[in-house]
Parts: sequence; C-alpha cells; structure tokens
Amino acid sequence: MKKPSSQDILFLSLTVILFIVLIIVVLFLIKGTNKRDTMFLENEAENIASDFFEIYRTNNDIESVMSQYGVVSFGIYLSNGQPVRLYGEAPRSLERIKFKRDISRSITYFNTERKTFVIIRQSGMRGMFSPGNPGMAAMQRRMGSPYMFLIEIKAGRYATRHLVYRYLTFIAPLIILILLGVFIYIYMRNVNYRERMIRQEQLARLGEVSRTLMHEIKNPLGAIRIQTGYLRRILPEERRRDIMIIEEETQRINNLIERIGEFLRDPIGKPERICIEEFVSELIKRFAVNINLINEDQSTHYVRFDRDRLRSTLENIIRNAIESYENEGQENIRVDIVVLRNRHNVIVKIVDYGKGIDEKNIKKIYDPFYTTKIKGSGIGLALVRRFVEAAGGEIRIGKNTKGGTEVTLVLKEAIE
Repeated sequence: MKKPSSQDILFLSLTVILFIVLIIVVLFLIKGTNKRDTMFLENEAENIASDFFEIYRTNNDIESVMSQYGVVSFGIYLSNGQPVRLYGEAPRSLERIKFKRDISRSITYFNTERKTFVIIRQSGMRGMFSPGNPGMAAMQRRMGSPYMFLIEIKAGRYATRHLVYRYLTFIAPLIILILLGVFIYIYMRNVNYRERMIRQEQLARLGEVSRTLMHEIKNPLGAIRIQTGYLRRILPEERRRDIMIIEEETQRINNLIERIGEFLRDPIGKPERICIEEFVSELIKRFAVNINLINEDQSTHYVRFDRDRLRSTLENIIRNAIESYENEGQENIRVDIVVLRNRHNVIVKIVDYGKGIDEKNIKKIYDPFYTTKIKGSGIGLALVRRFVEAAGGEIRIGKNTKGGTEVTLVLKEAIE
C-alpha cells in the first residue's frame, strides 16, 4: 500500500478529529435523553407522591389506589428511619439505605432488579393530617418534624429505555469507530487507485511520445554512425578522440531507445522458476566491487520471474547502489544483498551505505526520465517497478538505518 502523503495525513487527522467530535456529540445526546427521561420519571413520581399525601391526609385509604397509580411501595418514616406507616412492599426501615448526598434534598434511584423507580424525600408533618382525626394529630405531636417518605413506582418502560441507553453508550462509539476504519480503508484504497491511474496515464503518454521519438531518432542515429565510421578512417589520429565521444553518446542514445522499447513491451516476459541464491551469485561476479550475498534463513528460495527481466531489475538496483558512493574507491564500496522468506514471499534486500536518497526525491524516483545523475536516463527504476509488479511483487525504497539506501523486493515464492 502506498505510503500516505502529508496531505493525506492531514485529511485523515481532520477526519479522525471529526469522528471523535461525533462520538462526543452522540454520547452527549444519549446522556441528555436518558437524563430527560429520568427527570420526567422523577416529576411523575413527585406528582404521585403529592396525590398520595392528599389521599393520606383526607381518608388514609392508600392501598385501594396503589395499583391505579402503579405504586409498589409507599412508606412514611421518622427522621431516624423508623416506620410510621407502611404500604405495599415498603421496607421496614430506611437505616439500610446508604445515602450518598444530603437527605434534605430528594433522593432518587432506579432499582434494576425490581425495575422500579424510588424517590425518598424529607418534609414536615404540619398540616398533613386532618383536624378531625385526633389519633393522627396526637401522632403528629409525638413525631414532630421532620419526617421522610418513600414512594416506589413501576418503571418497566423506563427500565427498557435505560437499558437501551446503557448499551448505546458502548455500541454507538464502537459503530462510529468501525465506520471510521472503513472510511480510512476506502480512502487509502482510493489513493492507491488514483496513484495507479496516474501511473497508467503516464505510461500511455510515454508510449505515445516514445514511439514517435524512437522512429524519428533511429534514422538520424544510423546516419550518424555511418558518418562517424567514415570520419574515423579519414581523420588524423589526434582527432579520433572526438569521434569516439560522438560514438559513445550516440550509443548511449541508442541504448536509451532500446530500453524504452523494452519498457513499453510486455513486462512479464517468459517467467520461469529461478533459484534466487544461484542467480544472484552469478550476477554479482560481473561487478568489480565488494557485494555480499547473505542468506538469512539458510535455505533455498525460488521465485517465478522472467530471467532477463530479473537480471535487468537486479542490475539496475545494484548499479544505483554502487553509484551512491561518490568519490569512493572500489575497495571502499560495500553492497549487501539479503535473501529471506516471509510467509509465501521471498524478500530480497539490496543495501548500500552511500549518500542515500533525499526525502524530497523519494516520491519522484519512479517517474520515467527523472534522474539526479549527470549521465542517468531516469528509466532504470521505472523499469524495475514495472517488471516487479508485473511478476506480482512489490518494491520498497527507504533509508538504511546505518546510512545509505535499502531497496526491498517482495517476490512471490515459486512452489513446485
């Protein structure tokens, strides 16, 4: 997968921030909706409590209306938690209830086991009992003030919504994160797709231009060769050096044309099963520098590749590695070729310790005709990537931790 650019990183960072804000907003809405339902239930419980006090004050017939109001428990207690009047399933005492805040204000909580809503409130007893009820009035004088009451109402629908909100608190952020992951995946796939489309457009333009140039250049080159051959015979010895320069440059142009033709033709060629260790061992004999072949896992590795194209691929990379040593003698040049297996792939690393590649040039090194060398053509790495990808592989170029450049070829293993 293509390494994201700074613009891609900026866009993805802003997207992540946007999704985080979305998660916060969703959690805020869930919490707000849950709080609204709780307040509504509290208000309903307060209204029911007021109605019950009025019923209790007038006729003391609470049990007959409890089911009508959906009340499970109703109790009146002294300030020390001892009961005065208990109805339904009201607890015998409030001493076992652990208050987390000042009892001078209402305490509400949801009983998840019973699916009920409980409200406990402290208030005075004055005026609560009917003047015509001397027994109640006497109890009022004994009890004094303040008193506490407890009311417990059914809250099945609220319980369901509360459970839904609780699950949504975890599920909603998870869904948003999954959507974020899917979005990033699709975005990066799209980036790679755009990159491939741009590359194909470049190749198409290169093909059109190259075919015209190859036709237009080859004819003059043939004439130049004929004339330089004639001049070599008739010119004096001291001028033949100039003719040699013309011939070398002419040959370089011809080689460039041939390589462009190779680039445009079928990059797959005729794949065959090749032992990479044997192939590299023979190849490095052509170079008069110190090239080390390192078989990291001490086993034999096979790849399926066209032999000529594999040779062109490795020669290009090795030549670039050698040329990265500026103003160095051959005895100071060192190139390591590391071969190992990774799952069903064969990894070939070509490592040098030269000047390396500038960060700003890494994105351009595969562009056809882009080069920083005086005598470079800019076709080498473009050919390498085309050959490697045509064989189902991948090429990665980065900095060597010890200085220089590390080129990694990921090639499919050829299994018999």
